[in-house]
Amino acid sequence: YLESLNITPLLRRKGRELSKGQRRRVQMAAGFMIQPRLFAFDEPFDGLDILQSNQLAELLARESSQISILLSSHRMDVVERLADTIVVLFEGHIHCVGNLESVCRSLCRESILITHLGDSLDHSVLHVLRDEFPGALVNHFGTQYAVSGNTLDHLRIEETLARAGIRDFHLTRTTPSLVDAMNFHLKSSGIVWLEDAPRSTES
Repeated sequence: YLESLNITPLLRRKGRELSKGQRRRVQMAAGFMIQPRLFAFDEPFDGLDILQSNQLAELLARESSQISILLSSHRMDVVERLADTIVVLFEGHIHCVGNLESVCRSLCRESILITHLGDSLDHSVLHVLRDEFPGALVNHFGTQYAVSGNTLDHLRIEETLARAGIRDFHLTRTTPSLVDAMNFHLKSSGIVWLEDAPRSTES
């Protein structure tokens, strides 16, 4: 655990000299060393950078075969990567519970991915889609767009792209990612959401 959480360089330092993220890593290492049957984490990725988050995610995935892990987090990208069962709380109550796909579809019925846009890819397409589908969540990553919502019209999306002068594209219906599903749920609930939320690079 000292190596997995990069604790060794911290051994000669006093606790008060450690940053929040460093203290959290030390606490986790100490917890794993006693080999508990259940390990509960409250926002374990808070204060960790991308590399440290990835290291911790790998450790949790590895240890989950021996230890039951209960984890609360606002990091939907990490939850999507690690969780067998997901519980979504909303305003202090359980909103939905289940495996990844069932929870994503409970929060947001589907996503339509738009790919193969080639040289025609530009931000004007993003604005066109958002104007045409104000109730949906529309964002992009790389050369791909995602339109997520509960009632998506495949043909209407095709027609909207055609009116925008886009011809070279392909549409695919899919289960929304947990990030998109949660952001759509927050948007539909009137809460501030993160359109164009960055995709995780951890997996």
